[in-house]
Amino acid sequence: MGSHKERNNKLLLYALLVNAFLFFLAMNWSGLAVLQWDALARSLRGSVLGLAGVAFVPILNGFVSADGKAILVFWRLRNALPGSRVFSELAPRDPRVSISSLREKYGELPNDARAQNEFWYKLYKSVEDDVSVATTYREYLYARDYASIAFLLSIILIVPVLTWGSALGAAFLYVAFLWGQYMLVRMVAETYGNRFATTVLAVCAAKP
Repeated sequence: MGSHKERNNKLLLYALLVNAFLFFLAMNWSGLAVLQWDALARSLRGSVLGLAGVAFVPILNGFVSADGKAILVFWRLRNALPGSRVFSELAPRDPRVSISSLREKYGELPNDARAQNEFWYKLYKSVEDDVSVATTYREYLYARDYASIAFLLSIILIVPVLTWGSALGAAFLYVAFLWGQYMLVRMVAETYGNRFATTVLAVCAAKP
C-alpha cells in the first residue's frame, strides 16, 4: 500500500506542476507574448499569490475527509461511496459479477445502503491483497485525490487569474480549463470507484 501511495503522490505532484505552469501562462500571457515588461511585472505579483495557493493545495486536500472527497466524485450528499449501492445497482450491470454465486456463498444480499456498504467492506477486506483489487483501488484513490485537488484549484485560482491576469481572454480560457479538468477527472474517478467496488465482488464470486 505504501508504494501505491508514493506512486500516486508523484503523479499528483506532476498534475500540480502542470497546473502551476498553465496558471503562470494565463496570468502573464500579454506580457510574455509581446514582452511588455510593465504588464508582466503587474501580473507577476498576482502570479506569486496564485502559485502560493497552488503550493498549499496538497495541505488543504489533506483536510478534506474521505467522505468529502466521495461527495466531490459521486455527487451524492448521502451514501456517496459506491459500496452503498454495489449490490442493488452496480453489480447487476457488471458481467464479471455472478450474483447467483454471491447468493450461494453469502445468502441473501443486503438492499439497504448502509448495510450494503458494511457488507461490501467485509468482502473487500477478505480480498484486498488480490492484484486486480489492489490495482483498481490504487487507480480510484489517485483519481479521487486528483478530483479533490482539481476542485480546490478551481476555487483558489479563479480570483487571482481574473483579477490580476494580463489578458482577460486567457484568464477565461484558464478558468474553463480548471472547471473542465475537475469535471473530467471527477467522471474518471467515479468510473474507477464503481469499477473497484464491483471488482471486489467479482473476485469474491470467483473464489472456490
